[in-house]
Amino acid sequence: MDDKTWERYGALGGVWFVVLSVIGGILAGAPPARSDAPAEIIRYYTDNDSGLQLGAFLGALGVIGLVWWFGTLWRAMANAEPGSPRLGVIALIGFILSGVAATAAFTIDAGTAAAIDVAGEGSKIFFQISNISFGFSAIGDVILTAAVGGLILRTGFLPKWVGYLSYVVATVSLIAAIGIATDASFFSFFTLLGAALWGIWIVVIAILNYQKATATA
Repeated sequence: MDDKTWERYGALGGVWFVVLSVIGGILAGAPPARSDAPAEIIRYYTDNDSGLQLGAFLGALGVIGLVWWFGTLWRAMANAEPGSPRLGVIALIGFILSGVAATAAFTIDAGTAAAIDVAGEGSKIFFQISNISFGFSAIGDVILTAAVGGLILRTGFLPKWVGYLSYVVATVSLIAAIGIATDASFFSFFTLLGAALWGIWIVVIAILNYQKATATA
């Protein structure tokens, strides 16, 4: 396959990631609130042990597509910012931080579910660590989406409305990240909202980059 073909399929890797993430989230079940008693946390891990482990596996498969998606996005950003790709590098750092923190959170949840008979009431500690890790993932999303949005509005390498959407995702993710410092359920809502908007953002960019690569093939 030529480079443009790889670029097209790479862009669609974002769709692959979002679809697998949605399926994994459904399998994992609805999580309890961080302020819930240890007994509720134990019940969540016990009732959803297989779902959490399978969901983590699907998430791992989804990351393969997400990396290819970012490769296509990186190419587009580099072309729009020749020379020293400052915003492209910032976006890469945010992408890595988001991915590492989210992977750690999924790993903690899957591992706790697999060993819930040993973890017992200590599972609440792992549940809190997992949620805080998701908060750091949200910070990575802020860095990534703000950098992409800034370059879009400056150069127009994607439609301007995608740049504004990027800033909306960055704002919601920043509010969600406050959950690092508190277990108030208010911020848990923004974590879910931020994840949903981030998935939509990925699919939108995937489709637009696919269309652009197809048009120039």
